[in-house]
Amino acid sequence: MNRDWIHNKNRLSNQYRAGIQSFMEVASQHVDEKNETPCPCMKCQNMNCHSLPVVQAHLWQYGMSVVYHTWIYHREQFEITRQASPLATAQEAPRLDDYTHNILNEAFTPDLGVVDDTLGDNEDVGDDTDIHRVEMDKYEKLIAESQRQLFPSSNASVLTAMVQFMHTKVLHHWSNKSFDQMLQILSAICPQPHSIPPSFYAANKMLKDLGLGHEKIDACIYDCALFYKEHKSKDKCPAQIKAPGKELDVYLRPLIDELKELWEQGIETYDKFTDTRFNMRAPVIWTINDFPAYGNLSGWSTKGYKACPVCLEDTTSTKLRNKICYMGHRRYLKKNHPWRKDSENFDGTIEMRDPPREFSGDDILLQFNHLVHRKLGKHPDNLDRKRKRTPIELNWTNKSIFFELEYWSKLKIRHNLDVMHIEKNICDNIVGTLLSIEGKTKDTPNARLDLKDMNIRRNLHLDKDENGKIKKYAAEYTLEPADRRAFCEFLKSIKFPDGYAANISRNVKDEKISGLKTHDCHVLLQRILPIGIRPYLIKEVCMPLVELACFFQQICAKTLNIADLDRLEVDIVVILCKLEKIFPPAFFDVMVHLAFHLPREAKLGGPVGYRWMYPIER
Repeated sequence: MNRDWIHNKNRLSNQYRAGIQSFMEVASQHVDEKNETPCPCMKCQNMNCHSLPVVQAHLWQYGMSVVYHTWIYHREQFEITRQASPLATAQEAPRLDDYTHNILNEAFTPDLGVVDDTLGDNEDVGDDTDIHRVEMDKYEKLIAESQRQLFPSSNASVLTAMVQFMHTKVLHHWSNKSFDQMLQILSAICPQPHSIPPSFYAANKMLKDLGLGHEKIDACIYDCALFYKEHKSKDKCPAQIKAPGKELDVYLRPLIDELKELWEQGIETYDKFTDTRFNMRAPVIWTINDFPAYGNLSGWSTKGYKACPVCLEDTTSTKLRNKICYMGHRRYLKKNHPWRKDSENFDGTIEMRDPPREFSGDDILLQFNHLVHRKLGKHPDNLDRKRKRTPIELNWTNKSIFFELEYWSKLKIRHNLDVMHIEKNICDNIVGTLLSIEGKTKDTPNARLDLKDMNIRRNLHLDKDENGKIKKYAAEYTLEPADRRAFCEFLKSIKFPDGYAANISRNVKDEKISGLKTHDCHVLLQRILPIGIRPYLIKEVCMPLVELACFFQQICAKTLNIADLDRLEVDIVVILCKLEKIFPPAFFDVMVHLAFHLPREAKLGGPVGYRWMYPIER
């Protein structure tokens, strides 16, 4: 029996209608005591049983599962040879045109009423009268557009391109005016003489030149707009889009619904090794993102006095003149450690507090009880959208949508700290301060005033000379002009193996280093800095920086063992305390503090190489 009708995209065709009738005749002979039968639609996948009217309604609305050729759940034996169909195969991934056809079918399928198992057994759905009440002319025209190539040799159709353009418009919050500007931009970049819309031609021409498939059309258009904004025009462009921030959950809703279905109901999966199918259930174990995205996904603000998303309300922070610093790493030392009482060389206080607590998922759920509920978006009820959080809300901005997953609160790591961005920020702090780079150094006049406020390191306090000019004494952690020149010459002389790193010498100019990429900082911090600074810094300053570089070398290793991580967890506390004795408090932003939590995350999540942003950003 030929069952190619299963793959027919047009669910309103006579072939598909006849196929449903043939299946319903078989299904009506195999119902259980509740007069129900497994539903083979794309949504249920024979995992749910419904009455015959509901099954018929599902087949109209969602389509028949494309892998269900032999109706074994309806007592059919393995006697039918699968028909070779040019339309699809069981293992073929859905194409973008399939997605477009599904939209058309859902839009033009007759009104079947409620299909969530509430249909009565005597209700009839999907008969010929219902089907022919749809606007067939419009449907056929759209089907024709979905089969017409956007341009010769293109896999995308005109309708597919339109769907993706509108998807991009909605996804990035483009207004009608800004969307028209986008089309004009694309037309200006790639003018063409053909009759198809210039925007479609421009986008697909770029895709063809870049060797990309048409499923990348929305990302390519967005990148094109960014390129145009940066290189062609100083005017406002649709690409100037504000990040969704707290509204991110709106975009995550479809993903969360699918993840809940994947965990609670599962999905039929093919096992190539055993040539069988099984119901697969799977959870999400964590997310991989940079630190600002960490705040958006977790719902914990990564700014302010409680910026650390691991320490939460126990975050140690201090208000400086123009920023907040995150020192206080003596809390992690043993109670009898002499540094705990050394106020002069640290922040001017004696530190006898216990380390911060480790918060469980249940603790976090209890904290959510104090959050003030607010509706997402520009809702009229949100009259206090810019209100300040109350102290009892801590740094929680909202309850993340991920907590709808029943297992999410039980995970030890929900969002990974991104090591590559931590390295980047720490490297910038160190290099900017050592070379006294304007705008990047942490040894500013305000930083010296912070030392005076804390009554520590009096030799570095600002002073006035006889003429009333403010005098700033040289610090032991900054290089002299001659040493800066020598260090920069050293960086210019370094040669790397092909593919190992970028040419960092191009970023060295006039005794300054600028424009370093994240991977440049990765190489500079771990490999170059420990060697380059030895001749120019005293041992008390040089050794903690070398130890910090060794720490990142070991934490980024391809293989790790628990004993080494236990040692690194102790070492990083000592290293951070040594740095507190050297650099001004302004040096210690939250990214420096996050280095302390990396060994713990490596214990729970494994090697860093599988949990950072390098593969994604490349």
